[in-house]
Amino acid sequence: VETLQPNKTYMVSYKTNQPVFVSYYTEQWNAHPLKEGNNFKIATRFIKDGKTVEQLKAGEEYQLAVHVNVERAASYVMIEVPLPAGCLPADQYTKETNETHRESFMDKTNIYLTHVSAGSYTYYVPVKASYAGLYTLNPAKVSLMYFPALYGQEGLKKISIVER
Repeated sequence: VETLQPNKTYMVSYKTNQPVFVSYYTEQWNAHPLKEGNNFKIATRFIKDGKTVEQLKAGEEYQLAVHVNVERAASYVMIEVPLPAGCLPADQYTKETNETHRESFMDKTNIYLTHVSAGSYTYYVPVKASYAGLYTLNPAKVSLMYFPALYGQEGLKKISIVER
């Protein structure tokens, strides 16, 4: 493992008659992610009793509604839905018709779709607001699992949880 320096030229050589594979990656922290995408559009909002909620109350359960607009049919799609730090995943959820699998973690929920046609879809992630405070809701993202260059991403949001 080698850390590459910017603006420097590197050359890789290896004497063999077999194929040689070289890979590299970069990491960066984006403090102000923008809402963007090229095959999908995604938006989230909190819902309680069928109504959009701007401020959550500690101890109550909500649905984090994830609206996905698919511009072209796609296969092997993953929707990543981050949870704000003051919320915990709730136990019960309803599997949507085109949903293949769902994984719930403490900080996010991943929804997997084997195939999705062009159109609009809504998925619900049940959460429980647990701790009062002002939290960051990281961007939800939808992308092809094996070619993540086709994606849609929401912008950064703030969410407030108040005491009951």
